[in-house]
Amino acid sequence: MSLENNETSPITDTEDIIPEGKSNGNLDQSEVDSVKESKPVYKKIPPEEQDLLINNKFRDFTYSKKSHFDLFHKYNYDHLLFGERKNADSPGIRNYQNLLIYTFIEQNIKEGSRILEINPTDPYIFNHFKYRYDFWSVNDINNLTKDSEELELNNVPVFKDSTDTYHSKVPLEYFDFIFSTSPLEHLPESKYLFEKLTGNLYRLLKPSGYVLNSFPSGINEDKTVSPHIFIYFLMNNISKISYSVIQFNNYIRQEDILNDENLHFSNIKIKSFKDNKRTDTIIKNFSFNFLWRKKSNQIPASLMTRSKDFLSKRPAFVYHHLMKCGGSSLEIALKTWFCLEIDKLENSPDDLNQFIKYKLDLNNFYSDQCLIGHFQYNGIYLKDRYPEIFVKPDNFKLFTFIRDPLKMRISLYYYKRNRGGFQNFSLKNVILTTPNFLSSLFPCDENNYKEVLDKYYFIGIVEKMQESIDKLAYKLNKKTIIVPRVNVSEKDSQLDEITQEVKDEFRKSNSLDYLIYEYCLEKFYSYK
Repeated sequence: MSLENNETSPITDTEDIIPEGKSNGNLDQSEVDSVKESKPVYKKIPPEEQDLLINNKFRDFTYSKKSHFDLFHKYNYDHLLFGERKNADSPGIRNYQNLLIYTFIEQNIKEGSRILEINPTDPYIFNHFKYRYDFWSVNDINNLTKDSEELELNNVPVFKDSTDTYHSKVPLEYFDFIFSTSPLEHLPESKYLFEKLTGNLYRLLKPSGYVLNSFPSGINEDKTVSPHIFIYFLMNNISKISYSVIQFNNYIRQEDILNDENLHFSNIKIKSFKDNKRTDTIIKNFSFNFLWRKKSNQIPASLMTRSKDFLSKRPAFVYHHLMKCGGSSLEIALKTWFCLEIDKLENSPDDLNQFIKYKLDLNNFYSDQCLIGHFQYNGIYLKDRYPEIFVKPDNFKLFTFIRDPLKMRISLYYYKRNRGGFQNFSLKNVILTTPNFLSSLFPCDENNYKEVLDKYYFIGIVEKMQESIDKLAYKLNKKTIIVPRVNVSEKDSQLDEITQEVKDEFRKSNSLDYLIYEYCLEKFYSYK
């Protein structure tokens, strides 16, 4: 959801734009002058009203596109960062990269978090956020391809803190967010160095922290893309840590980039010398952007949690995300209440054997954390993956959202079809096969569905989404939030074929799903 006309109102009062942590009394005169000269600036839009750049949506940001500026302009981020409008035709790729980093920090990283910038190339990001975050930097990316013991032994000044003090080391799991906007393209194209770099970033990153690497690449005259280090990212190969991180980029073919009319790029001249002759080559310079997140603390799934390990002070929260039941919208809203801990099988069921070996350690969960997962395959149903949730219900508050079974199946059909599935199957054919899909997600049957559903602290109704989130806020003593509408699948004329006769046939063959849905409605209306 966005504000009316997708705009905000200019602020004319200088006090409103004094950096956090400062006041008129302790600002330098140069800073006061800078503040006065920076008008107009724009009020920050609340998170619940933003079109957030998180999770699966980041897949569209794997490389720079002209359409990305629509998001930057929507919230006047270019004015906030640069003091002026920046368009897709603005020269250079650096403006785009700074706006991307700015957007991600503004929408996803809590104020006061510790941020590490690798090889700062300009001061825009630092100057904007330095009073709201604990900002650190590494000026030489090559130091992050070496062993920390070597750097410490030689007392190499690697990390610079916000007071301009250098340190040869920092504690493990120290940073909430790590980003770069340039240096990766200068590394030798070596998988060994790539693995050293990503391994060191992983060790520096807190559980649930993000890494965003944005680096310029070029389309050469022979229609190839360089540097080739991007291949390691595109293949979703974050070296030896791949199963300990969540990656948010899709594989992109080079030809898709080359043929994309929406590609945002700038032409740059590259000088080269051969046989004492200078040659100038024009290449298209664009940006690759790769986002990954470190999973929360994990334990081997074979080591079941013991009774003494259960949380005893305060309850943690668990959101059972049923497919096509508003989960993407809810995750955005729930970010204002909790630190979200994602435990999802991100790719395909083929990865189940590896995924099942590890789970999140609920010992480390507190009341400000919420576990989120689908838990929809045999072997990783919620009751199998985290049995402690049901053994000690006072320590874990479990909730989910449910949807009319027919609407759920229609939405799931278009979701998969828009991603290449069901190309040879009609909507009518698909929804009238594989009955009682909803019941398979819990799982439950006619004999125990009430018992299973009664274990949930709260069950919301997607058709009553805002009312549901208001009721949940009341039960949890949280502030009311506005739920945005995202991840809506595009439909087609096949919906016209779903006549009343088809609906009746669907309801008859999915009688268990409707028993579940109607019981959830009954529970919903019993909540205050």
